Parts: sequence; C-alpha cells; structure tokens
Amino acid sequence: MLEELQPGRLWVQYADQSFLSFRFGTRMTVIRLADGGLFLHSPTPLSKELAGALRLLGPVRFIVAPSRFHHLHLGPYIKAFPEAEFHGTKRLLTKRRDIPWKGVLSDSTPAPWQGDIRQVQFRGSLILDDVVFCDPKADILILTDLVQFHECREGSLHALVARMLGVYQRYAVPRDIRLTIWDRDAARRSLRTILRWDFDRIVLPHGPIVPANGHRLMARIMQRLN
Repeated sequence: MLEELQPGRLWVQYADQSFLSFRFGTRMTVIRLADGGLFLHSPTPLSKELAGALRLLGPVRFIVAPSRFHHLHLGPYIKAFPEAEFHGTKRLLTKRRDIPWKGVLSDSTPAPWQGDIRQVQFRGSLILDDVVFCDPKADILILTDLVQFHECREGSLHALVARMLGVYQRYAVPRDIRLTIWDRDAARRSLRTILRWDFDRIVLPHGPIVPANGHRLMARIMQRLN
C-alpha cells in the first residue's frame, strides 16, 4: 500500500482515479518530519488499511492540499486525524468551507516544516495554483499538476487527448496549462526557484515517479516555457 522511497523518511501511495470518464492515477506523498510527525501531500482515498498504516508511521500533523484541484479526498481525514492541521491554496479556502483550514500555502514555508521541506507557488497561470515542494533530505521534488505523464492504451480516447495535450508517454507541462500562462516572467521565476533546489527524483500524482535526473528534466521543461 505505502511504498517507501526514502528509508524512514518518505513514502508514497498510489490510487486509481477517474476524471471525465478517463482513468488515471493519483499519488499521495508522506514525509516524516524531524519531530516524528507526518506531512501528507495530496491525500488519496482513505481506507481503514491506509489509516492504520499511517498511524504506524507516526502522528499525522499536517494534511496539505497543494492545488485547487487536489482536494476531493480530504473529508474522511478530518474524522480520522482530528489533531491534524489542514493547509491549502488560497482558492481552496473559499471553495471548501467544510474543511477546518489552519493555513494558506504560498511561497513562504510555514515554520512547522521549515527545517524539513521547501516550497514555492507556481505563478503566472490563470488556472494553476500548484504549490511545489522539495524534500532535500530525500533529494525528491514533489509536484501536483504542473508536470504530467499519461500512460494509456494506444488508440483510446484518453490517448488521443493526452497526445493533444503533449503528455502522452512523456513528461511535460500539459498544453492546456501552458496556454493559461499569461505571465511568463512569473512562471520563470517560480521555475528558477525550483531549479535552485537539490533533487534528483520527482514524485508526481499523474505519471510514473522520475527515478533519476529529475533536475535535468525540470531544466528542459523551463526551456520550453521560454
């Protein structure tokens, strides 16, 4: 269920998901902070088995919704982890008033995880409000929707759409997202911040984990936005 990527430090959990009749995956990232508490990024559907596995790793302290689109599974976590703090992007605070938000995600890393994780909000897009995270101790960059890689059956409608978006069997910023980037200078500043971080692997919800050379991949993506 939980796949360990960094011994004693970072785990991921993959789940199937559907959107507009297309089936594709999503992925939660779990980081154990220095104090032993857990940081949950982009929660996936919560089962009894998953809740139990998380409790075995440590107390769930922070539950993070890093994008206006990654909030669907938050509800059950409120009851399962009543002591946890919920943090989301500014747009989510008004979109999901049923969530007991504790903080707003931005370029400023909150003090509770400042020593463990780095973050920056990708700016310049009319629709995308992703907050990108990096765990330097694990050499891992954690994305949401900024970069995608769609694995789907050749000849399917999903494959056709993925090709149109430029993300069929390749890592890229989807074309529909690129078209919403109205402030390219702001987007470049966000990407430059990301490239100043030390990371080799990339975890993303929509696509396979990048096992190596992730920094080089992000540099190529930045060039395409120029």
